[in-house]
Order: sequence, then structure tokens, then C-alpha cells
Amino acid sequence: MKTIVIHPKDPTTDFLSLIYRDLGFTVVNKNITPSGELIDLIKQHDRVMLMGHGLRHGLFCDSGFFNSEELLDVLRAKECIFIFCFASTFAKDFGVNSLCTGMFVSEKQEADFFSLDVSKADVDFSNNSFSAAMRQALNTGDEVRSLQEIHDCVKKFYPAINSVVETYNAEQIEYINNF
Repeated sequence: MKTIVIHPKDPTTDFLSLIYRDLGFTVVNKNITPSGELIDLIKQHDRVMLMGHGLRHGLFCDSGFFNSEELLDVLRAKECIFIFCFASTFAKDFGVNSLCTGMFVSEKQEADFFSLDVSKADVDFSNNSFSAAMRQALNTGDEVRSLQEIHDCVKKFYPAINSVVETYNAEQIEYINNF
């Protein structure tokens, strides 16, 4: 399956690169705007992965939020994986089928905000554990897994140690099927 990853460069989300590194996916991590050129590139792929920081309006990018009506129309016709805060709300609000995350805690400050009593090391372990589980679900050789199968695989391998932050984040992983 031809996959494109849109992952804006940001040191706080570098852990997500473990998911797609060396899997042969097209990766775009700079000059990200919902423009014609990038939309045309997305159209050439079967699966679209958006990851980084975001809100219910979409992934943060160079121009604000990575969304436009033209982009949303294209995403609705693709298999999508959205890994950013409130991606599940984005998917539901805009009618995009996807494997996605809700409010995913990836930084110590976020854990503190949600009153999760964890250390930075706990959050870092959770980030790496999640990335490893996603990679394992995606890296299947010639077998192509559906979004539901990827969801089930990730839920099987994450959380790895049932820490507070992993348990919280695991509850945030959803498969949204708007059909």
C-alpha cells in the first residue's frame, strides 16, 4: 500500500518517526501547507498518515492547521491514520474514516494538566512504546492490514507495562468509520 506521512519537524514529536522510518513511505516534514502541490502528492497514495501536534481543527502545520475543503475531500477517499491530539474529534467532525488518537499525552506538561501522576521518563517510555506498537502493526511485509486490524494490533501491544500514562493513552486510540 502506497503510504504518505505528513509529520512536521518538531523535536517534541521525533519519537513518532520510529513508526515510519525505513518502511519506504513517502515522508513530508517541511513546508507543509494544504496546497495544491501537497494535495496532488497525497492523491498519489492509498494511505495518509498525519502526525504531530494538533487540535480538533487538524494537524498544526506551517500555515496554521493542515485542513482545507479540498484536502478534506481527498482525505475522505483515503485510508487515514491521524496521530495528534484530538484527531478523533477532527475525524468525526469532518467525516474522515481513520485510525486516530484523542487527547494523547506525549509531554510531561500534558500529563500534569490531566492530573496524571507520572514522571517525564514515564511519558517518554509511553511515547516509545506507542511508536513501537504502531510500527509493529504497520510493518507487515507484503501483508496489508486494514485500519481496523491495525487498531486491534496496536491495542494488543500498547500499553506495554500498563503505566498510568499508557493506560490513559490506550483509551484514546480509536477506529472511526463514518460510513
